[in-house]
Amino acid sequence: MSCAGLIYGPMVHHIDHVAVLCCLLNIPLIVTDEHVAHLMQLYYPECQVLHWDYLQVAALLVENFETIFCSLPRLMFDDAFFLMQTLQGKHVKTIWMPHGNSDKENLAPLCNETTALVYGKKMANTFLNKPQAPHPIFMGNFRQLYWRQKVSYPLPFNNVILYAPTWNDFENSTSFFEATSHLIHNLPKEMTLVIKPHPNLPPFDCEEKPNLYLLKDFPPIYPLLERTSIYIGDASSIGYDFLAFNRPMFFLNQNRKPTHLMRCGITIDPTDYGKIYEILAHHLPNDRAFSKIREEMYADTFGKEQPWETIQKEIFSKL
Repeated sequence: MSCAGLIYGPMVHHIDHVAVLCCLLNIPLIVTDEHVAHLMQLYYPECQVLHWDYLQVAALLVENFETIFCSLPRLMFDDAFFLMQTLQGKHVKTIWMPHGNSDKENLAPLCNETTALVYGKKMANTFLNKPQAPHPIFMGNFRQLYWRQKVSYPLPFNNVILYAPTWNDFENSTSFFEATSHLIHNLPKEMTLVIKPHPNLPPFDCEEKPNLYLLKDFPPIYPLLERTSIYIGDASSIGYDFLAFNRPMFFLNQNRKPTHLMRCGITIDPTDYGKIYEILAHHLPNDRAFSKIREEMYADTFGKEQPWETIQKEIFSKL
């Protein structure tokens, strides 16, 4: 049965999820955005990319494929492809996949899914007691599994503090606008800071410092996390990815709304953003106290690692 992945529009933050799945399944990835196609060529050259513009994509996708893997809910997929499916008299099946694990996940748009890829029990449980809950296929941490097989990218840093803020969503979860200036201006010379803004945040440039890196347009997450010693975030799903390394985590609680993940490290109130590095220095010696809860949360989020062949067989059995 012919199948492909789909990144519809300039969804850069979907790349390291859908593209990795396509690489592991050895299926093509359909993209409509030129910048996404460029990043695919740079960072996922082994993936077959079908770059079709918005005028072509509906007809070509419906004509050539039976099943599509994407992070778009079925409702949004049909907004773009329903007319062409009707004209061609064909129903294209979609399998929803997450673009990260997040405490702010709104699952209401997933009411029309029949099958969903999930990491582990935590994500699957969000579908329980929902009307027309999709059938879950457990993937585990397939992205880390993929990147473990790859040659690491030659990033110009190691043992860094990573600041990875989320975007300015409907819950105002991002700490980016209030915390970034404090992180930059107060950065100690002996520390190295990497800032990875969410692609949906506005364009951002900062002053040049030898121990400061602004990482834009770099989709691979796990090659970056391998070089990260300390994570600073807010509600970004990258925090769940970082659990794989069981290293120190600090959370900027921008909207003063505690999340499930914040149990895994120290929470910092917006009034204390100017003292972030002092807080880090004070709490790092006692970080071992969070080790067990991070291990438990990682197991609940991603489950036990399975051989890729087992996951692949499970996926194709549902097509």
